[in-house]
Amino acid sequence: MCINNKEKVVQTLESILKDKLQAIQNLINQQQRISEDLYKVNNNVNDNTLGLKGCKICNGIGLILRQENGATYSRECECFKKKLSQERFSKTEIANKTEYTFKNYKANEKWQKDILKQAKSYVSNFKDNWFYIGGQIGAGKTHICTAILRNIGELNNISYAYIKCDEELERLKQLTYEQQEEYSKIMFNLKNIGLLFIDDFFRRTPTEADKAKIFDIINFRYLNNKPCILSSEKILFEILNIDEAIGSRIFEKAKNFNIEIEKEVSKNYRLKR
Repeated sequence: MCINNKEKVVQTLESILKDKLQAIQNLINQQQRISEDLYKVNNNVNDNTLGLKGCKICNGIGLILRQENGATYSRECECFKKKLSQERFSKTEIANKTEYTFKNYKANEKWQKDILKQAKSYVSNFKDNWFYIGGQIGAGKTHICTAILRNIGELNNISYAYIKCDEELERLKQLTYEQQEEYSKIMFNLKNIGLLFIDDFFRRTPTEADKAKIFDIINFRYLNNKPCILSSEKILFEILNIDEAIGSRIFEKAKNFNIEIEKEVSKNYRLKR
């Protein structure tokens, strides 16, 4: 009689445990479906895989779940953020510039070899440091920065984004008061993305409103140790003269990777074609 009772208890516990496990699995599936639907709506994609296949953290689900006080909470896995950034990057103008790699960077002269060496060193020592390259037009600044972005994106589980400074400022300027939610969403992404590449930094003389927006992004990333890659026709001291608060923060973060290309027309590759 006693043995039978024990067997019944064990069977009951096994049944309860099985039901609990099934409930958890159902919740995971539900969370995944909801997140996938939101992802597709917000990003207009038809990919059924939310996370990156092979992710050892979430097994490609794209979500990390935890239970606390009987409730289940979820947050996005870094692989989901990376995949989302890859989708956005694929829509940028440099996405099709597949030739923008370290291998294809023409390092014939010493100044080019020095740039390539610095760029590769930045990738090898990538943490929360920044990379700044400024100076001569047509000297391959966007090429080398894109190669850095791609290499870090491939080697690290990190989200990344590319913007052209003046175009992004204009896009933000066009958003009306009624589009404040969209404005906040863009600014949040620019502040929090794992690695941000800002191309043609301050190509045009910025207005005070432009400076305020850029300072908001730069200062947040500066305070929160979020790396940036910046290219510009201006060397960093010229940026300091435009806005010391912005320039000094970049100067501090990029002190080990601050490249200045002397302004010589002979270095403009576009004139050699």
